[in-house]
Amino acid sequence: MTKIKSFEAKEDTYKTFKALLAKDGLGIGDKFNEFMENYIRIYGDGKGTSTLDQFVDNEDMMVTPAFFDSNEIWTKYITSDQINAETIQKIIWKCQTIGSRSQKFLDYGTINVRK
Repeated sequence: MTKIKSFEAKEDTYKTFKALLAKDGLGIGDKFNEFMENYIRIYGDGKGTSTLDQFVDNEDMMVTPAFFDSNEIWTKYITSDQINAETIQKIIWKCQTIGSRSQKFLDYGTINVRK
């Protein structure tokens, strides 16, 4: 069922957006629905966040620095006495997997990258 919604927008941005959509034969509702569906598809599981209960009875879960933490933090983590070679290999494998999948997305146009 479709319902009418109201929202707040900057007037100049709204007018430009509406005009661009009209050139493509689209309405604002079409684009909002597309945006909402994509947002739900991408972030519906919590934006990749983990909850504390995921660590219970899950030997594969590892606590590491955040992906975009500084090089200093990662270096300190990887060179600490608490990290063994197996853990370092798991981190390297995960980084390579992420890099490979990201490149495939870029190669096949399944994601938009803003420049």
